[in-house]
Amino acid sequence: MNCKKSLKAAAVALSICMTAVSGAVSPDMLKSNSKITANALNANDFDYYNNFESGAGDWEGRGGATAAVSSDNTYEGSKALYVSGRTDSWNGCQIALGSQFTAGSSYSFSAAVSPKGKKASEMMLSIQYSTGGEDQYGHIGSLTVQPDKWGVISCSEFTLPADGSNFVLYVETASGSSDFYIDEIAVGAVGAVKDNMTFGTQLGDIDGDDCITTFDTAMLRRYICNQKLSAPAAADLNSDKMIDIADGVLIQEYLFAKIDKFPDPPVVEEPEDDFEYIKNMQFKEFPGNYTQNCEQAGKVVKEYYTSCHGGKQTSANVYLPYGYDENQKYNIFYLMHGGGENQDTLFSNDVNLHKILDHMIMNGDIEPMIVVTPTFYSSNEGDFWQELLQNLIPHVEGKYSTYAESTSAEDIKASRYHRAFGGFSMGSVCTWHTLINAIDYIAYFMPLSGDSWVGNSNDEKAQNIVNAIKKAGYAPDEYFIFCATGSEDIAYPNIAPQVEAMKKHTDTFIYSSDLSEGNFYFLVAPGKTHWWGYVVHYVYDILPSFFHEHQ
Repeated sequence: MNCKKSLKAAAVALSICMTAVSGAVSPDMLKSNSKITANALNANDFDYYNNFESGAGDWEGRGGATAAVSSDNTYEGSKALYVSGRTDSWNGCQIALGSQFTAGSSYSFSAAVSPKGKKASEMMLSIQYSTGGEDQYGHIGSLTVQPDKWGVISCSEFTLPADGSNFVLYVETASGSSDFYIDEIAVGAVGAVKDNMTFGTQLGDIDGDDCITTFDTAMLRRYICNQKLSAPAAADLNSDKMIDIADGVLIQEYLFAKIDKFPDPPVVEEPEDDFEYIKNMQFKEFPGNYTQNCEQAGKVVKEYYTSCHGGKQTSANVYLPYGYDENQKYNIFYLMHGGGENQDTLFSNDVNLHKILDHMIMNGDIEPMIVVTPTFYSSNEGDFWQELLQNLIPHVEGKYSTYAESTSAEDIKASRYHRAFGGFSMGSVCTWHTLINAIDYIAYFMPLSGDSWVGNSNDEKAQNIVNAIKKAGYAPDEYFIFCATGSEDIAYPNIAPQVEAMKKHTDTFIYSSDLSEGNFYFLVAPGKTHWWGYVVHYVYDILPSFFHEHQ
């Protein structure tokens, strides 16, 4: 329910907003309100305090990450601690708590945090300790913070486990591996800081008390005066993704009963997709200059992360299209190498996939997209889908701009129509395994010159794929499989009969290269053999048909 205060009370509390609207905000007023600490920290109030003005102290990187003092982004003062080189969500920065902090005692904790990247990140203040020789972990507090903004994680009372020892305080994220900053770390007596403020979900209810009052106005004023702070969505009253005077005007008009609701969020209409599918696609080679340097060249970045299979350090290459913009959303295609190859094969001078993509994008064959080339040698071709879901997707899509709003399982699933997986030879085997085990997260599949190894006969292989799809509960217009190989390829005698077996399941596979009418097709290149020099043409033929359904 919305609660409205008297006009007199509103006028008093809203004076700053009315002054701002009249154009009379002075630089001194903004400066005096530029520091907005939720807890009004004073170093003398705490048993431990570091604002990093004099260096990192005993803070260090955690899990291979690097922690170093930086002046690039600060909460208060001229320095903060910058954490980079993270390969997993638990990587971050840490400090061993001194002997003045004892097991079984309670303390208050506070940390200012600021994630980098393109998406809001759930930052976490956590504790590690030993019990009976085993490491244990706990979370003190967390806060979702907008990228390049600041928020304060705070907990007024947290008790160190009575049976614990060797306490280590650290900062991590709930998911993803983007860099972040921390500042004003404090640990003190119970009550030295207040608990994290809760926020409402209704527009205008910034303080989360189910009422829109002058108290919300006071909070809104703080966010307007300090653009460093990560404001809750409830403060963006006109839904323009900015917290500014326009929002102050709206809350003023609401409390003065000039309006009875805030503007509805704008309806964002997706541009109509006028892509024309090929009804019966035939093999076609790309133009000869597509393997030459392109005047609009993208960039290939190597990303390191830790595999869930034995904690191995591994890497993948990420192709970013020319003009990559972190404020734009991109479809993403994961493409796996074959046996005896690695993650560098496809972007080598032998295959030149990056140059082909450059020309395809420049000439309008495909929309700008992100392409990732990983390796299954950190696990194996049959189990790579686990690493894909647990490690690679969160790492890449937590850092680069895709349609996933976050790296939670729910958001990865919600963006599945903007994600594809394919592979050549053993990479194709990997693709079939991924389809069977990860169809909830991926809608488009491109197995190239390789059959499924899940089953002893072609009928059994087809049935296992059907069973996985039906178990996941998807209708035929919710998944797409586009296979290809050469007629002289050593894989043809294996994949061709499997395709015929799959065609028998007409309730699951609708055979057509027009993915607006079907979901399954097999492209055969006459005379071509088992070689990337041919296979890369299949990618050229098939990729334009991806990502047009369920926009």
